[in-house]
Amino acid sequence: MFSRISLSKEKIHKIIYTLIVGLIGGYLFSILSLPLSWILGPMVFTIITNITFKEVYLPTNFKLTGFFLLGISMGLYFEPETGGVIYKQFVFVVLMSILILLFGVINGAIHKKLSKLNWQTTIFGNIPGGTAQMIEVGGDLGGDREAIAIQQFTRLVLVVMVIPTLITFFFEPSIASTLPSSTSTNFNIYGIVILLFLGVFGWIVARFLKIPLPTLTGPLIMISTFSLLGVPFASFPPIFLNIAQVFIGISIGTYFNRSTIRDNRKYFIYALIGGVTLLAMCFLAAMILIFWANLDYPTAILSIAPGGIAEMSLTAAVVGANVPIVISFQIFRMFLFITLVPKLIGVIMIRVEFKKEKISQQM
Repeated sequence: MFSRISLSKEKIHKIIYTLIVGLIGGYLFSILSLPLSWILGPMVFTIITNITFKEVYLPTNFKLTGFFLLGISMGLYFEPETGGVIYKQFVFVVLMSILILLFGVINGAIHKKLSKLNWQTTIFGNIPGGTAQMIEVGGDLGGDREAIAIQQFTRLVLVVMVIPTLITFFFEPSIASTLPSSTSTNFNIYGIVILLFLGVFGWIVARFLKIPLPTLTGPLIMISTFSLLGVPFASFPPIFLNIAQVFIGISIGTYFNRSTIRDNRKYFIYALIGGVTLLAMCFLAAMILIFWANLDYPTAILSIAPGGIAEMSLTAAVVGANVPIVISFQIFRMFLFITLVPKLIGVIMIRVEFKKEKISQQM
């Protein structure tokens, strides 16, 4: 789950400094009652600090810890009754995932027209799959890794800031609905140890099976499977979820620094345009889903939103949306985009290049 890192005294000081910045951001956002305060606060303060003041630093292990804790917390939202609901929505999950893929491709085509970037860069920069995987696959197929990264991270930050704000503004957060029944009672230390053990076991299995993002999906799938089978679990303290949010928020914020913005200023404009366009397309798809699948507004919007599983599921919990449905949509789309889409686009790219080469030889 974690990578070995050697820390100098300077790096340790940077980590402490970064965590303090993130905690201050989360605390101020919570005082102001802003949405997703413990993820947006650290993210915003980290970005501002990293660009205007002192460079921040947080090892990847902190983000992985956040994903791990979040996976356990979100897995507890699944109950025996939700299994049937998810099964009924499966057709919509598949169709909406394909629609979002088409939106990403269309957005990439628009992006290519506006910029001088190649197809590989604009397509993989706009497909809302796993960020790290899209960067690697796009780069392997001839895309500009740095440009893809900027497009992916800019869209992620935009979605994480815009979607929760709009959802919580229009829909009053429901505290009662944010607590899954499996976490509302039976709080004990032994129960927490069991949850952590199952989470680690889930991560090991997910890593062995090469499931994408195993630190998050492993614990989530393992805990949710037992929850769907009706196994009662102890309460998972809310402090763990807050810690997860702080770590994830800071990690997203560290993507942006002065040199990145200075050296790639032109890409940011295209990335912002692409992010806004994709958001608009996803809102349109959410409206279709609301009437088609009979879902409520927050659940439909968060299911379609081109953000991360972690951020969208957290927002779903805050506003009282159907967390299992949101997670199901987001996870299926991630699996589809990470496993099948890169191979499909790779084959298409190879055929297009082959045809171009054949035409040029004939001429």
